[in-house]
Amino acid sequence: MTASWISLVGGMALFTFGLSQTSDSLKRLTAGWLKSLLLVMTKNPLGSMVLGLSATMLAGSSSAITVMVVSFVSAGLLELRQALEVILGAAIGTTLTVQLISFNFIRYAPLLVFVGVVIGIIQRGRPNASLGSLTLGFGLIFYGMMVMISAVRTLSGVPQVRTALAAVDHNQFMAYVLAMVFTALIQNSATVIALAITFRIHGLIGLPTGLIIVLAANVGSTAAALYSAWLGGSRSAKRTAAAYFLMKFTASLAAVLALPWLEMAVRAVDSSPGRQLADAHSLFNIAMAIVFVPFLGPLARLMERILPDILPEPVSVLLDTDLLEDPPEALSRASSEIVRMARIIDSRIFEMLTGYLQFPSEADSRTMRQAESDVDLLHHAVTHYLFQLGRETHLAGSELSGQVRLLYLANHLEHLSDTAIKVINTRDKLVRRSFVWPPSLWDDTRNLLERLRVQFARLAQAIAQDDDEQALQLVQENPEILRQEGKIRLRILTHVDESQLPFTSALLELSDDLSLLTGRIAAVSRALLGII
Repeated sequence: MTASWISLVGGMALFTFGLSQTSDSLKRLTAGWLKSLLLVMTKNPLGSMVLGLSATMLAGSSSAITVMVVSFVSAGLLELRQALEVILGAAIGTTLTVQLISFNFIRYAPLLVFVGVVIGIIQRGRPNASLGSLTLGFGLIFYGMMVMISAVRTLSGVPQVRTALAAVDHNQFMAYVLAMVFTALIQNSATVIALAITFRIHGLIGLPTGLIIVLAANVGSTAAALYSAWLGGSRSAKRTAAAYFLMKFTASLAAVLALPWLEMAVRAVDSSPGRQLADAHSLFNIAMAIVFVPFLGPLARLMERILPDILPEPVSVLLDTDLLEDPPEALSRASSEIVRMARIIDSRIFEMLTGYLQFPSEADSRTMRQAESDVDLLHHAVTHYLFQLGRETHLAGSELSGQVRLLYLANHLEHLSDTAIKVINTRDKLVRRSFVWPPSLWDDTRNLLERLRVQFARLAQAIAQDDDEQALQLVQENPEILRQEGKIRLRILTHVDESQLPFTSALLELSDDLSLLTGRIAAVSRALLGII
């Protein structure tokens, strides 16, 4: 029996890892065009839902798409209503994985694993070599399901297991709570539903309990969006995640109250135990989309009243394409969004960077990485907008130079946020090696970080006020700060004691990162002055 439990847990691990692998591979394969599609296709409800559905069908899980959409809202690139349309499409798309399992597609699992490994070997060392990982991920999803089914087949004959599942089968409230909590913990509904299908195939639970687990897993699947929004997301992101939870919970509650009719519907569609739960999963998400799409506008307004902005937004939220015919106003809007980029870097990266280098924490890491993602999205939107302005409008000389200046500003700010994350990654290397700062080295590093923080705060203010004098001062201060960084490098090379020698390469890498960060601040200052 112990071996069967180990097989069941191992199968679940393979299944969940396969879903994670497909999501990560999809993000790498579509990193560029998926963002562009999100910005273009969300102009109408059908396009939003189709995009969410198709992206999630490829990823195998809606969590990655949902979290990405929440980050778009956090960056001010999508309205709440648009985000909810994409999320509803993603909820439908995630049912594909469960449907494939119920159609016994799992018998092709070994072939998919083999093909994925072969493609991975062929693509090894190539940029964007993610097709093999995507194929391997799907293979692991179905192979994990095969292992789970085999383990449950053995466990179904154990009296203690049958007794425990019988208790759950006779207490639907307990089944609902357990399924919802477990889904929230692993942040994946497909794993829980696949497990329910396995139990159902072997007659360990009845159809009503299986349906309850499916409904509860759908509610638990909102956890990834809630975690992402509440740990560093904006007020808009919190509204998006809360609305998603509200839709799933309300629809789930309605389905529980209508459980006898839902049971009749799935029995009418198919008599296979596994197919019934898969069909219920699909019917639930399709029905939820049909019911909620007409009411997304009122729902968005309701969430804005429940979770109002603590402070008014300092800049415009969206770049209005209707203003492209008015170049001065369009350039002003783009400039406002660049100010927004600078403020995000100032308040959510530089304000936390010194503390993180001394005492790293997971919460601070998530906040800074989310901020970098928001800056990246804003950079994408601003550059797209400015290039569109240049294509559709004849710009006068001053307008053309203004467009070029804003493009360089946005580009250098995005590079600066990337460099800040590189500093975090290098610090994480030191954490994994149990590095402890020598007091003198930390004092020098802290002084440099504090100076960079003050410098960027001045730079963000200069960008907001278009202050050339302040920008010029920052450029002139750059050599002095580089000398300060050079002292840190010299201390690493000459004053680190024997106990710190294993960390020397990572410390030098950190010094390089700080030097690059200093240079990025100077580059933004020069771009503000129009020095290209």
